[in-house]
Amino acid sequence: MKQQQQQQQQQQQQQQQQQQQQQQQQQSMPRSVASPALSQGSPVQRQGVQLARSVTPQGIPGGRPGMGLQRAPTQSPATPNIAMTGSPVPSQSGTPSQASVQQQAQQQAQQQAQRVQQQRIQQQMQQQQKQQRAQQLQQQQQSIQQAQQQQRQQQQRAQQQQQQVQGQGQQVQRQTPQSQGQRNWHLWLIRNEI
Repeated sequence: MKQQQQQQQQQQQQQQQQQQQQQQQQQSMPRSVASPALSQGSPVQRQGVQLARSVTPQGIPGGRPGMGLQRAPTQSPATPNIAMTGSPVPSQSGTPSQASVQQQAQQQAQQQAQRVQQQRIQQQMQQQQKQQRAQQLQQQQQSIQQAQQQQRQQQQRAQQQQQQVQGQGQQVQRQTPQSQGQRNWHLWLIRNEI
């Protein structure tokens, strides 16, 4: 009797160990694979716990005492499991990164600033050229005015010289009749005295 009891206890312990191993395997297995007992659909009764015969599409073991299998929340294949694969990496195909966008904006701003500076420099050069032309015109006008003044001065001198010559000629003409009259007077006196 004792041997039979020991054998039964050993068998029960072995069965319990097997159940624990099966539960651990089922928990460690991926969600897409079901346990052999559940995939075959045969009812299993161990320790008063009855597992449901129907299996979820993904084969997730979730049996509880007095309850059927619980359906796990489905995940769309587009969203990766962050717990299994880590943080999802954003796709960079066709979408420029922020760094490239910032670089492009900076380049455009620099080009615009250079264009503005070039325009300002050109405007300054044009203004300087206009000022130089205006100065040259002023100098030309001043030189023309100086030449005109010199011509006027020369004309005035020539007129003065002509006036002086004409005045001397008049004086000579006036002096000659007076001298002739004086001579005539002297002659008349001499005659009368005689």
